[in-house]
Amino acid sequence: MRSRKGPRISTGLHRLAYLSKYGPDSIPPGGQVHHRCGNRECCHRDHLEVLSAADHSKLTNSERGRSLREAARSHWRATGCKAAELSRKFGVHSETGRRWIHRWKADPDAA
Repeated sequence: MRSRKGPRISTGLHRLAYLSKYGPDSIPPGGQVHHRCGNRECCHRDHLEVLSAADHSKLTNSERGRSLREAARSHWRATGCKAAELSRKFGVHSETGRRWIHRWKADPDAA
């Protein structure tokens, strides 16, 4: 079997779906296709939009962070655990766990 030379080029199916609807020049250099629906496996062309790499990173990180905080809050409410346990369980810095708990105690309705 012959090995391939050069870098491996991989294009996500969602990117191909976007290109098929809007054309080959619809994604500028450095542009990234974002899933408006939040489902990274979705290829519905109406759920996709092009963002700059910086905007895409900000948006996806905030979405992932929100779901992590919500899961951590549910766990904290159910167990009453301390910040160290919360931090270990959810893979965040101990100061982040302390800050979350402090915020949740100060405003029980805050997410």
